[in-house]
Amino acid sequence: MEPYKGNVDGIVYESAFPQTQKFSCMRCGYCCCATDIELDKDDIFRIESNTEHKRKDFLDEKTSRWRHKAGFCLFLKDNRCSIHPDRPETCRNYPYKVFFEDKQKAFIDIVHACPSVLLNQSESNEIDFDELIRKTKIRMEKEP
Repeated sequence: MEPYKGNVDGIVYESAFPQTQKFSCMRCGYCCCATDIELDKDDIFRIESNTEHKRKDFLDEKTSRWRHKAGFCLFLKDNRCSIHPDRPETCRNYPYKVFFEDKQKAFIDIVHACPSVLLNQSESNEIDFDELIRKTKIRMEKEP
């Protein structure tokens, strides 16, 4: 099976997996375990503005990374994200990850250990790859 390839806004990209790989979240909470998420200013602002949480609650100021509690995301409650509408962009894109080789070439990978990915039984992918590339590029351009 061929990996998925695309071109959006002058960026050529390909995936590490075939276009037939499907994903639809099963709400199992796997993605919230042992997470290593770097938060950007937009993520921090969104969480602080829309929830009762302050950055000291969820952000390790030294690393700009998500705080954990016994290996789990602090916001995982009853196997669900308690800040789901305001979750970080990395969480929104899971199980997909975008890596830019340079400003015009990107690569999309997928977390193969995700139970929904392993089952590969969904009707379709939940994320539009072109949009994923666009959003990631915008976030990169904002960072110093």
